[in-house]
Amino acid sequence: MKQVQAMTTLVLIDGVTYQIALPKQYVSLQAKQALMFAQEFGGIILPCAFADIKPMEADGLPFNIGDSGAENEKI
Repeated sequence: MKQVQAMTTLVLIDGVTYQIALPKQYVSLQAKQALMFAQEFGGIILPCAFADIKPMEADGLPFNIGDSGAENEKI
């Protein structure tokens, strides 16, 4: 069992990296949707070497996920 503790969305605009910040009541929903899309459409979960986010306080976080998608995780 793994635990989702934070969610961030990065976007590159004209060479500058921005983080999209949602109100805390929507962060958990965004995380669940992103995980569902990755599973449903053959996406993968990749470790991130360029960012170091910390657990966040948001409605619905943390939440547990099964390890069934672990085979999609690339190292």
